[in-house]
Amino acid sequence: MSFTISAVAPDSSTFDSPDSSLTAKAPVSEPTATEQIHALALGGQSLDIIASSLGVPISQVDSALDITPSSTSEASALSALSGRLSVEG
Repeated sequence: MSFTISAVAPDSSTFDSPDSSLTAKAPVSEPTATEQIHALALGGQSLDIIASSLGVPISQVDSALDITPSSTSEASALSALSGRLSVEG
């Protein structure tokens, strides 16, 4: 008893070119300013460098990184310091 197996090739005309709708790439979105700020900060960049690199004010960098600038001005700091100093005569 003998068996014969013949190879079956698919119809190659259906595989000539891929469907372009299946190979289309999704649009790539640009990172937001906040994402860029975080990336630069994680890379060790200073606030000044981040702000100038992205063309945004330092206040925006502070806000994105949840940094609260000190509310003590130089004048009020000097007033507080002078109140602690006394001159004994």
